[in-house]
Amino acid sequence: MTSYIDKRANKYVVDKNGIGHPTYDSYNNNIVIIYKKDWFEKFLDFIILITKIARFMCVIAFIIIKIIYIVAFIYIKLSGNTKT
Repeated sequence: MTSYIDKRANKYVVDKNGIGHPTYDSYNNNIVIIYKKDWFEKFLDFIILITKIARFMCVIAFIIIKIIYIVAFIYIKLSGNTKT
């Protein structure tokens, strides 16, 4: 399997059969083009991943706070007068 990096398009071009040098023929079905990410795209993917994790943690914290609020509300209603 031969491959080379196309620096103009920032892609790996791979020959499926491993025979010869891959070409840019649009009719040639024996090549596979794999996109290669640069450092900035990897950094943005990292930021998106951290944002998704933070959003998940915020949703869990919101649910826990709501449960505590509901339990406290029910406790106050059942216990009656809370003034000392």
